[in-house]
Amino acid sequence: MDGERPVLGVGIIGCGAATRRMHLPALASLPELFRVTHLADAAPGVAEELAAPFGARHSTDADSLLLDPFVDVVAVAAADPLHASHAIRACRAGKRAVLVEAPLALTPTEARAVVRASAEMGTPVQVGTTLRYDPAFVAALPLLEGKPDLVVMETFVGSPDGVVAGVPAASETEDPEAGLGALGAAIHYAGLDAPAELAALARLALRLSSHELALLRTLLGEPTAVEHVAPTGGSGFYAALDYAGSKALLVVYESRIRTHDRRLRWIRAEREVELRLVADGDATAVSEAWVHERVDGVLRTRALEPAAETGCRSQWRNLYDAALGETAPLTPAAAAAADVSLVERMMRVAAPRPEKCSDASGVALLGAGRITAVHGPILDAMQTARVALVASRTADSAEQRAWRYGCEATAWDKLDALVARRDVDAALVAGPPSVHLDHARAAVAAGRHVIVEKPLCRTLAEADELELLAAAGRARIAYAENCAFAPLLVAASRAIGTGRVGRLRRIEAFTLHPRPTHGDFLSPDYGGGALFDLGAHTLWCAWMLAGFQPVAGVRAALEGAPDEGDVHADVRLRFEGGVEARVEVSWCAEAGRAGARVEGDDARLELDLEPHSRLVLQRGSAEERLPWSGCERASSAGWAVKMGYVQELEAFLAAFRAGEEPRPDVSEGRAILEMTTAAYASAGRGGEEVALPFIGDLRKTPYQQWRG
Repeated sequence: MDGERPVLGVGIIGCGAATRRMHLPALASLPELFRVTHLADAAPGVAEELAAPFGARHSTDADSLLLDPFVDVVAVAAADPLHASHAIRACRAGKRAVLVEAPLALTPTEARAVVRASAEMGTPVQVGTTLRYDPAFVAALPLLEGKPDLVVMETFVGSPDGVVAGVPAASETEDPEAGLGALGAAIHYAGLDAPAELAALARLALRLSSHELALLRTLLGEPTAVEHVAPTGGSGFYAALDYAGSKALLVVYESRIRTHDRRLRWIRAEREVELRLVADGDATAVSEAWVHERVDGVLRTRALEPAAETGCRSQWRNLYDAALGETAPLTPAAAAAADVSLVERMMRVAAPRPEKCSDASGVALLGAGRITAVHGPILDAMQTARVALVASRTADSAEQRAWRYGCEATAWDKLDALVARRDVDAALVAGPPSVHLDHARAAVAAGRHVIVEKPLCRTLAEADELELLAAAGRARIAYAENCAFAPLLVAASRAIGTGRVGRLRRIEAFTLHPRPTHGDFLSPDYGGGALFDLGAHTLWCAWMLAGFQPVAGVRAALEGAPDEGDVHADVRLRFEGGVEARVEVSWCAEAGRAGARVEGDDARLELDLEPHSRLVLQRGSAEERLPWSGCERASSAGWAVKMGYVQELEAFLAAFRAGEEPRPDVSEGRAILEMTTAAYASAGRGGEEVALPFIGDLRKTPYQQWRG
C-alpha cells in the first residue's frame, strides 16, 4: 500500500550477552519495523543457534553480513576493540543505519574516523546508550532543565551486565586482535609505566563513555574542566567534573557482590530529581524516578510514572526513524566521539604524562598485521617515538590500523617515496616474510633505520643480502626478537651464566599454541609453518639459555598436511660445547603455553612464560623462586612488558638515536633462520642430523627444504 513504512532487515555482528539479552528480544517485539535477517559470530555454531528462531542467515565473519543485500541496518555488538572498524565498514557498505554498542571506539582518533565515515556516506550512526532512552530518564527530562548545583552519578558494575548464563558480553573468539586492542587502549590512556589500577580505570571509563557520560552531556554539555580523577582502593574510580559552575561527581565501582545498579541525582537548592536506572534485560527490576521539593515550607516527594517501555526498544525505534531519514539519532556518533575524547582528558588528570619530545622518531609501520597491534600502541605512547604512517598490501587494511593513531594510511605500491618522507626516521618491517628484504632495502636506500620482524626473511640467500645491507653502514638494521628482552628470560639467562645451575647439560624449550585463525601462516608460500613463524621465538629462547653457543647440528621431525606448513615440530639442537636442547613448537594445543626447563650438574631451572610467569631454581627437594628485574613494569603495559615488546622498541630506537648497533641484529636473525632451515631439511631427510653451517640451496624456503 502507498505510504506504508518498510520493514528493515537487521544484521547483528557479535552474538554475546548484549545481543541475546537486549537486541534480539527488542527486535522480536517490533515486527512492524524490523526483521532479523543475518547474525554473525566467529564462534562456530553460535550465530546459527540464535538465527534459527528468526529464519535468519548466519555466518562466522562480518564480511558476509555486510555484503548481504537483505541487511538494511547493522548492529555492532562485537568485542569493544572491533567496534570502530565494523562501524566504518558498515557505513561504507551502504547500509541505511548503524547501531554500535558502547563504547563507539577505544581511542579519540578511531572515534573521529567513525564520525567521518558516517558523514561521508550519509549513514546515521547511533551509539547504544539505552540509558538515554530509558523511560524514567525521559520522564524526568522536563524537570532537569536549567543549571543544577550538583549532579551525582553512582554506578555499580556487576551482574548481569557482564555475563548472563555464562555468555560473554561480546564474542571473545571473534578476532584474535580483540585482546591486543584492549591492551593497546590501556597503553594509550595510562601510558607504559602506570600502575595497573590506572589501566583498569581507563577500561571502566571507556565503558562509561556511552552511558553515564552521555547522560551528563545531555544534561550539561561539554565539561569546562576535569578537576579530579583517581582510582578507588578496589576496582573503581571517582571523578569530579566542572560544567561552568555546575559540578558533577562520578563514582564507579566494579562489584562482585552487587547487581548492576545506576543512580543519578540532579540537585538544586529547591529541587532534587533522583533516578534509579536499571540495565535492559534485567527482568527483576524497573527504572524509577522521584522528585523531592520543598513547597510552602513542606518537603514533598512524588514518584514519576515512566512509560511502559524499555530503553532498548525506544533506541531501536529511534534508529528506525533515523534510517528512513525522518530524524537524527538521540545518541549520535559525534556525541559519543566527544565522550571518548573526554575519557582521554580524564585519564590525563589521573595519569599525567610528559608530552612527546619535539624530535620524537617517526616510525613507518610497513604492515598492518597482528604484530602491529602490539608495536603501534607502544610507539604511540613513547615520548621519543610516534607512528608516522601505516602501509600495507591494501590501503583498506592499512587504514584500519592507522585509525587509532590518526596518521596516514596507504598501500605499499609507493614504498620508496613513503620511507623517504621527512617525518620518517625508521621503518618497522612487519609484512609477510616474502617482502622483508624488499622493504628493508627500500628503507635503507632512503637512509632510514630498519626493524625487521621475525622471521627475518624467507631464505638464507635473502638473509645474506640483508647482512650486506647492514654491513654497508648507510642505516642500521635490528632483528625484532622480543624474547631477547623478556625479563623472565633475561633473569634465567643471567642465573645460568652466573653458575646457579652448575655446568649446563640440557635445555628444553616449548611454545604450544592453538592453530591460528588469522593470516596465511600455514600456506606453503609463507615459507614454513609453526616452526618457521612461532618457533623463531622458541629457538631464540633455547639459544639464549645456552649462552649463544654455536650450534653444531640440528635434527627435527615435523607434522603437517601435505598441502600446508607444519603444525607441530620436535627439534634437537646440538651445541658445540656439548649441551643439547629440545625445542617443541605446536599449533595443536588447546591453550597457549610457553616456557623452558634447564638442567645443570647442580640444579634445575624451571621457567614459565605463558600463561603465568614463574622462575624457580630446584636443588634436590628445595625450591627457590628467583626474582627478575623489570617485572615491576608489568602494569598498564602488562603483557607487552612481560614479553619484552616495550623494552625491545625502547632499545632499538635508543640505539638508532645514539648511532649504535642494535641488538639483536641481522646476523643473529640469520642464525635463527639457519637453525630453522636446517630443521626443515632434517625433517625432509627423515630426521638425520644436518650440520651447521648449513650447506645446501640457500634460495629454498624452509618449507621447500622439507617438502622439496
